[in-house]
Amino acid sequence: MGLVWVREQWNKRMGSGNERSVREYVRSWLVLRDSPLDDSFQVLASSGLPVLFTPYIGSDGVADTLGALLKKLEAHQPDRDQPFLWEVTANYGNVLDPVLGDPNPLDRPTEISLDYDRFQVPLTIDLFGAPVLNSVNEAFDPPVEKDDSRPTLTMTRNELAAPDAIAAAYKDVCNSDAWFGQPSYMWKCGGIKYQRAYENDVLYWKVTYIFHLNPKSWDSRVLDRGTHWIGDDGVTPTRFRAADGSLLETSLLNGEGKPLGKVDSAHAGAVGVLTAAMAATDTTVFSTGGAPAINWPVLVDTYPIVLKVDQELIQATAPRPGPGGSWTNVIRGYGGTTAATHASGATIAMQPYYLAFSPYPMLPFANLRLP
Repeated sequence: MGLVWVREQWNKRMGSGNERSVREYVRSWLVLRDSPLDDSFQVLASSGLPVLFTPYIGSDGVADTLGALLKKLEAHQPDRDQPFLWEVTANYGNVLDPVLGDPNPLDRPTEISLDYDRFQVPLTIDLFGAPVLNSVNEAFDPPVEKDDSRPTLTMTRNELAAPDAIAAAYKDVCNSDAWFGQPSYMWKCGGIKYQRAYENDVLYWKVTYIFHLNPKSWDSRVLDRGTHWIGDDGVTPTRFRAADGSLLETSLLNGEGKPLGKVDSAHAGAVGVLTAAMAATDTTVFSTGGAPAINWPVLVDTYPIVLKVDQELIQATAPRPGPGGSWTNVIRGYGGTTAATHASGATIAMQPYYLAFSPYPMLPFANLRLP
C-alpha cells in the first residue's frame, strides 16, 4: 500500500479577508493510492500534502504576511467507483480554532489572576501597633478576632514534565528573595496543582501555582507570658505567685524571661520613673534603670520595645548602654498616640511584649521561573 501521486487542484483555491484582518484560505489536492484498502489516515500522511499548523504559502512561494496556518485537513473519496482516488481539502486561517488553541501548548503565556481570601484571625496588635489588652494589661480570652483578607495570586502555565519535586519542596514555603514586588517572607506558596493534558500531538502538564500575600510578613507574633520567670541567678526558673503566696496561672514577661510587672518589693518589673522632664520633641528618655531591680530588656535582638509615659506610647529601638544609661533615638507618639511633655518622676512602663516566630521555611521563588 503506497502513494502513486499527489496533484493540487488549482481551480479550487479560495481565499477571503475582512476589515479585522482575518484571513482564510482553502486548497485542494487529488491523491491517488495504489490500494483500495488505504484509509484517510494514510491518505493525509501522503508525501506532498501540507502538515497541520504550517503557514499558508502562495503561488509565488511567499507565506501569508498575517500568519495564516493550516487549521484543518480533510480527506474523502469523491467517486465511489474510484476507490484509489481521494480528494484532500486544507483550510488555513490566521485566527486559530479556540478548541485547538495555539499549535504548541507549551508556547502559550502564563495565565495570571488575583483574588482575595477572607478569614478570621486573632487581633493581638491594633492598626497602630499597640497591644490589644484589657484594662489590667492582660490578653483577652478568648482573643479578639478580626476579618483578614489576603491577596491570592494564581499562575497557570503548561509544562512538559510533572513538577513533583518542586511541588513537594515549595509547599507552605515563603520567599527568601524579593519577588513579585514584595520583600522576603511576604509571599507563601499555598500549593502547586497539576493535571495531565494532551493537545495538538503534545503531551504536557497544566500546572497551577497558588501564592498568598501577607503584607505584614508571615512571622507569628505571640504575647510573651508564662508560669515562671528567670530568677536573679539568670538560670533558675521561679514560679509566679500572688501576694498571698498562691500560684498564678500565667503572668506577662519582658521578652527576656523577666517579669514585666512588679513581683515583690525587690523586683519592680519593667517599670521605672523619668529622671528628667521630657519635651514633646525630645528623642532621649532618661529614667531609672538597672538590672535586676528594673527589668528593662538588655539584648539587641529583643528590640524594638514600647514604653508608656502618661498617655503617650514611645518606641525604643535599641537597648540602654548600661544600668544608668538612657534610650536614644526613640520614636515619639507611637501607636497613634500624641507626643506630649512629661514631668520628671512620671512613671514609665514597658508595654506587653510580643515574641516573633518564623513558622515557615524559605526558598528563592526566582527558581520557579515565573513571570
